[in-house]
Amino acid sequence: MKKAFVLLFMIAAFASVNAQKNDSKQSSAEHRNPMVIVDSFVITKHTVTIKGQTVPYTAKTGTLPVWDENGKPIASVFYTYYERSDVKDRASRPLVISFNGGPGTPSLWMEIGYTGPRILNVDDEGYPVEPYGLHDNPNSILDVADIVYVDPVNTGYSRKVSEDVESSKFFGVNEDIKYLAQWINTFVTRNDRWASPKFLIGESYGTTRVSGLARELQDAEWMYLDGVVLVSPTDLGIKRDGPVGEALMLPYYSATAWYHKMLPPDLQSKNLTDLLPQVEKFTVNDLIPALTKGSMLTDQEKENIAETMSRYSGLNQKVIMEHNLIIPANFYWKELLRDSGYTIGRLDSRYRGIDKQAAGMGPDYNAELTAWTHAFTPAMNIYLRDELNYKTDLKYNVFGNVYPWDHKNDNTGNDLRMAMAENPFLHLMVQSGYFDGACDFFNAQYSLWQMDPAGRLKDRITWHGLQTGHMVYMRKDDRATANEQLRQFIVSSIPKKGESAKF
Repeated sequence: MKKAFVLLFMIAAFASVNAQKNDSKQSSAEHRNPMVIVDSFVITKHTVTIKGQTVPYTAKTGTLPVWDENGKPIASVFYTYYERSDVKDRASRPLVISFNGGPGTPSLWMEIGYTGPRILNVDDEGYPVEPYGLHDNPNSILDVADIVYVDPVNTGYSRKVSEDVESSKFFGVNEDIKYLAQWINTFVTRNDRWASPKFLIGESYGTTRVSGLARELQDAEWMYLDGVVLVSPTDLGIKRDGPVGEALMLPYYSATAWYHKMLPPDLQSKNLTDLLPQVEKFTVNDLIPALTKGSMLTDQEKENIAETMSRYSGLNQKVIMEHNLIIPANFYWKELLRDSGYTIGRLDSRYRGIDKQAAGMGPDYNAELTAWTHAFTPAMNIYLRDELNYKTDLKYNVFGNVYPWDHKNDNTGNDLRMAMAENPFLHLMVQSGYFDGACDFFNAQYSLWQMDPAGRLKDRITWHGLQTGHMVYMRKDDRATANEQLRQFIVSSIPKKGESAKF
């Protein structure tokens, strides 16, 4: 990778700090964080080889303001924008707007773990290695689309400009969607991308975010999308209380037990994708009705269900009976390998942890998350300062404090459905990891079924399962596959020249 030049540009959106301090009437100046630069960017030039093709690009790293209703900056949102530099027709060049989740995490996970031109130094299964750092990503989607990675307020280098600004303006399902839609408008306008085909991609809570943004951008910013990608989606506000929610985790338990070789020989010998359909069928046709009946089940019926659940989950039948056929996820992560002295990860159940004692109802810590922060945090700090030349004394928040977060009125699944109904060009793709216990693959499928109960949107929805966890890109083989799925989705979702948006 070569840097041809570095251009540094900084704009203060307020008057100087000293001038503000002299104005005793402006209380916000007294509490303003002097390290927060509201409007800034640094540009560097690079090249990367993707799928055997040399791709030149610029990286624009900086901040843009969030405005209040009076046009006053109230927050500074950090971003990194990768733009292929040998493209003449920018109007037909797709733009991907990328978010992660938490809701208190920045976009580093997908930027240096998945789709960006530089990729994390980890082993082929996603475990940390030293020395920390990055190398070129041969699977990046930068060959087919420009990408901007966005860090919401209090993640990465994004901050409120002053303690006088209320956090409630940002920290909530709908508040988050509203200000980010406005920010995207500013970004698209500043970078002259209104004509470009546009895509949103979100991971984990980022799927809640982009599902809501799809409709908010249409209805409030008059910006229409060609595609939305959900990576390891949340429940998107779709209710599944009671027997349905209690049953839907079983296929994930089965996938996890298969990975750790804890299933009976006849099941263990199957390919995972051959095994799961029969577990899913049992879940829908037998387990949900059984849990619905509760005490109406006969003892024999209950034992029969528990016996099948034991075969599919890797747990002892007696333990399942003791839990009345309802297996809490936290207990499963502790119980499956208890006799071997290990726990398993929540976000990626391929990872194993070691607890202080074998007893207990849940793991002491998330083994997978510890491994990921171990690798990502130093690499991102090195990358931003040394390669992208963005210098600041702000701490890069890998996990920022965004609490209390207002979870009320989460209608994002329906918002996405409405956006697709209103916009015939809008397509949806979902990627799920079979070993993800936080946002499991079968719940993701359930959400799609409930979003579109009439089946009218099926021809614009695709779902992919990958043999990995929450971060579907941490395994080398899956990263290549997942990026290719994105690449094909982007290319196929762009309408033909002259095609009308109509049903």
